[in-house]
Formats: sequence, C-alpha cells, structure tokens
Amino acid sequence: LTGVARDADTPLPGYSDDLALLAPSFTYQLTDRTKITVLTEYSESTRGGTASYYNPSQGEASDIYVGDPDYNDFVNEQWRVGYELEHEMDNGVTLRQNLRYSEVDADLEFSGIYAAGTGFGRYWGHYLENSENFSVDTYAEGHFSTGAFDHTVVAGFDYTQSSYDAYYGGVGYVSAADTDAVDQPYSNGQEMYQYGVYVHDQLSSGPWTMFLSGRYDWVDMTTFDANQNGTDTSHNGFSGRVGLSYAFNTDLSVYANVSSSFVPTTGLVYDDSTDPNSGRSAEPTRGLQKEVGVKYQLPGTESLITASLFDIRQEDGVVFQTVDPATFNGLNQVQVPYDLRSRGLEIEGQFNFANGLRVTSAYTYLDMEIDAGSTGTVGNQLSATPHHTASIWGFYEPQSGAFKGFGFGAGLRYVGESYGDDANTYKNDAEVFADLSLSYDFGEVGYDGLSAQINVKNVFDNTDQTCSADYCYRYEGRTATASVSYRF
Repeated sequence: LTGVARDADTPLPGYSDDLALLAPSFTYQLTDRTKITVLTEYSESTRGGTASYYNPSQGEASDIYVGDPDYNDFVNEQWRVGYELEHEMDNGVTLRQNLRYSEVDADLEFSGIYAAGTGFGRYWGHYLENSENFSVDTYAEGHFSTGAFDHTVVAGFDYTQSSYDAYYGGVGYVSAADTDAVDQPYSNGQEMYQYGVYVHDQLSSGPWTMFLSGRYDWVDMTTFDANQNGTDTSHNGFSGRVGLSYAFNTDLSVYANVSSSFVPTTGLVYDDSTDPNSGRSAEPTRGLQKEVGVKYQLPGTESLITASLFDIRQEDGVVFQTVDPATFNGLNQVQVPYDLRSRGLEIEGQFNFANGLRVTSAYTYLDMEIDAGSTGTVGNQLSATPHHTASIWGFYEPQSGAFKGFGFGAGLRYVGESYGDDANTYKNDAEVFADLSLSYDFGEVGYDGLSAQINVKNVFDNTDQTCSADYCYRYEGRTATASVSYRF
C-alpha cells in the first residue's frame, strides 16, 4: 500500500504543488507456477496553471508574474487499474501478460497580461481534457543454449488504445468568474490504435554479450476538429537494436549499440507557427541512435564509472514553439515538427565508500542541431539545450557516534550557456545551483521503518532568467520540502 499526501506552496503566488495519492496492490499465488499481481491507483494533484513572467521585449523576463493567484489551479484526477500475470510452463518457458487501463481528467485555469496603454490588461483561460488509455502486452520468455551461446529470448505482441477529448473556447477578457462560468466547447480530439510484435534475443558466450531486437508497429489514428469531423491516418514502421559488449574482466567492459525507434505522437502539430489553421495530426517520431561506451568498477568497491559517446538522429520530433496568443486564441505555445541531431559525451561516476559517504558526479557535452524546423533555424542549436552540464552530489551517513542515523547531503548543479531561441539570436547565461539535504532514520531510537527528510533546492535563491523557444522565464527560487515516511 503506497500513499502520498503533500500540501505545498511554491515561490509563485497562488501556485501550489499538492498531491493526494493512494495505490494499493497485492500479489496472489494461484498455483505453484502461476501468480497474479493486481495494481491500482487513484490520485488528485493540484498545481499552478501559469508559471511565466511578462516579457517586455525579446530575450527579457521582467519581475512581473503574469498569473492570477485567484485563478491558477491545474487539477489532474487520475485512476488506473491493471494486473501482471505470470505462468511458468514445464518446458522452462514463462508466459506473462501485463494489462492496464487508466483515465485522466485535467482542468487547467490560466491567465496572462498584455500591454494596454500605460498599464496592463488581463485575460483568463479555461482548458479541459479527458483522456483514456488501455494497453495489454503478452509475451513468452525462454532460456536455452546453442553451441557456445546461451540465449534469453523474449517474443510477444502488444496492443494499445488511447484517446483524448479537449474542450477550449479561447480566452475571456471580463473576469476570471466570467471565464469559469462558460461551458467550454469541444476543440479537438484523437483516437489511436497501436499494434506491435517484437522479438528480443540476448546471447552470451564467455566475456561476450550480444543483444538483437526487432519490432514492427502498426498505428491507426483519427484526429477530430472542433466540429468533431474525423481525419484518418495510418502509419507503420520497423525498429530494432543491435548491441555488443565485451568484459575484459569483472571490473572493465566496453560496449557498442545501434538502435532505432518508432513512437506515435499525440496531439496536433503546426507546420506554420504563425498560422492557427496549419494544425494537423503528427507523424510518428523516428530515431536512430549510435553509441559506444565503457564501464569500469573500481576493484573491490561498489564504485562505478561509465562513459559514452552518442549520435542520435530524430525525424518528425515535436518541440514547443512560442506563438502570438492573439493569433492562437490565447495559446502561448504549440507543438511544431522538428528534425534533430544530437551528438555528445556523457561521463558519470558513482562512488560508495565504507565510511558511509556516497558521491555521484556527472558531466554531459551535448550538440543539439536542428536539421529541419522553422524558417531560419536549420543548422542552429535547439534553444535551451546547453553544450555543457555537470553535477556533483555527496551524501554522508555517520556509521557511529552521536550523529548515527542522520544523513547529510550537499551538491552543485552547473548549467552552461544556451540559446534562448531557435534562431540563435541571443543566449542564456551559465548558472550554478546548490542543493542541501538532511535526513534521520528513527530506527536508531527504536522506530524501525520511520524516517524524516528535509530537502532544499536552489539554496542561494537564484531566480535569474532563462529563455526557451523565444520566451523567457525565471528559475524556480529556493524551495524546501519536508517529508515523513514509514515502511512496514
């Protein structure tokens, strides 16, 4: 039984971060070879609907928060139910089926301001969305050997049905109460049916391990306009993976893989971010990734260092683009299709010391180039994607003495320079953030399973601006969270 109750404010006025969640589950052994796990969940979250600041000019975020504290709730009500069924056959093959059904009801209140004479005017908007999702995945897993190779083979079939209906009639300029009283009209919707078959083989022989995977998907989609007229589209595609790793010894291994992806995209994309009539159903996103890397475990320790080089191409990806809200009926951003290529390096180290100290550090170099996008963006860097990011986090739990049971954590996060728009006309500054943590395990005083923790993000309250897709925001200020948990 998992439950969460959170009552939280944020530095923005009227912008909460509340959550109530209850997720019971149970496992029942039907026979000595068959078991079922039933999973359920209900949650209701209330967060803020507007997080932006007024931009008086391009590349500038003022200190004026544009939200209305009295009309700023983004409520999501969700429930889901499903099961995981497993049966072991006499021949060593295991059959599994995972099924889940979920519904989400979203109710978004938002607001904004605009220049009006020597002051500002205000508008309010109300957006409603209902979504449903059903998925079932049935597969078999077997283990066998052929010559020098040991195989773990998985083969299966999955089916997903999802839909959403959105209700939005534009913004109002009278009052929040007036906007809230309006029954929002149907604006758009979508139904999607996806079928997939797949097979995966993991082969091992001595120090060698190989992964071979293949999958084929069929997608049928109907997109509805405001008059509930439907447009049918169909897509299909193959995706797969070939991976190879070699272990020199128990501490050092190298690997390489090539993998492709095929992912249907939900919602509308706009080919022209200045034309609200250019919306259409999105093409599936297709990707191709190449990666080589090394993993090294420090001898005789639980410390691991990994490094990888990667090259990823993405076709018909989706990014958000800032648009004129007066043209798009109060919307500030819409989805637009982009082709992207990202290349870079990732290095990560996890170090666990015998004295109770754990340190995690990471560095990423990322070159995110636009291969196809809005006019004037081809060959540029995608906005808000810095070349350099790094972090280090340490957590210390004294093993003896007066502070045994306590945990002390501290870390730094570095975000390098990036562009504020896809035209690459101005940059975001590099930033450094500090975080702290304090925890206590009440098991030290006889209350096993009970613990408390305080986390402080952005200790020095850095609220500098950052821009993405040509709209500028401010970093979330210092945030403290206190939590109590009990495991039984």
